[in-house]
Amino acid sequence: EKEKEKERMSGVVLVLDNGAASVKVGTTADAVPHVIPNIYAKSKKRSKLHFVGSEIDSVRDPSGLNFLRPLDRGYPTNWDLQTQIWDFIFGANALRICPREQPWLLTEPLLCPRSLSNTCDEVVFEAYQAPALHKTAAPTLALHYLQRRPGDHTTVTSGGGVEGTGAPGVETKRARVEYPAVLER
Repeated sequence: EKEKEKERMSGVVLVLDNGAASVKVGTTADAVPHVIPNIYAKSKKRSKLHFVGSEIDSVRDPSGLNFLRPLDRGYPTNWDLQTQIWDFIFGANALRICPREQPWLLTEPLLCPRSLSNTCDEVVFEAYQAPALHKTAAPTLALHYLQRRPGDHTTVTSGGGVEGTGAPGVETKRARVEYPAVLER
């Protein structure tokens, strides 16, 4: 059974859209992504009690929790917290994905400072031992998806941490996607 699963996952890419409010994650073999809250909560009364991601849904009274988010204004600011959330997502209680077995496609904020981008690279390669990483902005992925559909397209990014406008669209038959814009051929 493990061999069948390994064969199914060969050539599969881990896709992770790390948003301020939620993480959209899955593989290219999945029909739809899983949406998991990008949040960590600690009990105000019991120091060892904590909840990660979708575990928070089981809490009857959230007023007894301190909520922490790893992103501020759409940018990752607490990598220790983010790795705890990713560990939960990849682990046995959520998706059961081994992040070191698949290349990663990871979204990063528009105009992400180089220092934050470099820290992300370190986490992905050192903590998770990913075999490969490609980072792009979410609007670019949306445009790539829309290229297969006729007509003009524009993407708008609006989330829990940041808003912005993606590249203006042009006729998809005559365009190619290049970060951060769509250019005519």
